[in-house]
Amino acid sequence: MHDLIHLLTASSFQPHGYCYQWNSGLVWLNVVSDGLIAVAYFTIPIILLWFIRKRRDLPFTAMFGLFGLFIVACGMTHVLEVWNLWHAQYWLAGAVKAVTAGASLGTAILLARLIPRALALPSFAQWAATNTVLLEEVQERRALEIQLRLSETMYRETAALVDLTHDAIFVRTLKNEVVYWNKAAEKLYGWQKHEALGKTPHNLLHTVFPKPVADIETELLESGYWEGELLHRRRDGSTLTVSSRWALSHKDGKPDTILESNRDISRRKLEENKFRDLLEAAPDSVVIVNKNGEIVLVNSQTEKMFGHARSELLGQKVEMLLPEAFHGSHPAHRSEFFRHARARSMGVGLELHAVG
Repeated sequence: MHDLIHLLTASSFQPHGYCYQWNSGLVWLNVVSDGLIAVAYFTIPIILLWFIRKRRDLPFTAMFGLFGLFIVACGMTHVLEVWNLWHAQYWLAGAVKAVTAGASLGTAILLARLIPRALALPSFAQWAATNTVLLEEVQERRALEIQLRLSETMYRETAALVDLTHDAIFVRTLKNEVVYWNKAAEKLYGWQKHEALGKTPHNLLHTVFPKPVADIETELLESGYWEGELLHRRRDGSTLTVSSRWALSHKDGKPDTILESNRDISRRKLEENKFRDLLEAAPDSVVIVNKNGEIVLVNSQTEKMFGHARSELLGQKVEMLLPEAFHGSHPAHRSEFFRHARARSMGVGLELHAVG
């Protein structure tokens, strides 16, 4: 080690100053130039070190470190150039140059390996374009979030209003899974909201349809609406008849959900049945028509008296039961009767005729 130090610090050679013939202008030109270069070389690594410490997220930090070592070594060569103007320690200068050569070679190799990765990094224009796209997405997401919050608020307000109605209302998906169940439905059927959500209402309520459910669903998809009477079963096992209305809701132009509104008409159906029983028990022929003169209800005595089956009479004009001679005048009398909203006998004081 002692011999190595002696070799590096030996000064048996002539200093560079002799090569310059100790020309003061030439000497100081090299001193100032090498000195400024050394100062710059020592300053650059300090700046790089500060930059690396501030931006630890940057890639290729090893490259920055090796590049700093290379620059420091270069700076030392220029320091020794100034030193050797007077001291001639060329072995030490050669050793520093060897270190500089190793650092520069390592830097060059590492740089060659990193160039493809560096080229793969997005350019500033690409970063700016990507940032613009991200900003647009953020704005769209914020707008969507605001819209969703407004929709949620409107949904809650609508749900609160729907809860005020006396009709049982629930919403189901096209897969027949309940997604909404109002308070009237809880009261009518006995099933609480959390118990009904996700269930199939036809199974939950043991629905009896007036015709095949596939035909009803086809009609709903074609017209967007269906109305009819259904037979349901409550949670306690009792049955009820409801007047049901179905409405198809769309989202983005495609069928999405079905809103079903049910009103209990069990009492009305019971009263209708009692009324029909009374009509059937009447000893006289009874015919009920609407404002259009169409027969809507007849009893069995009517079938016997006129010789027409009930199915042949319902929906037909009442004039079919009259002699042909009265077909022209009877609609006017019928209209006159319906024009005055008071209970009275039709044809009082007149002799009525009918065709059997």
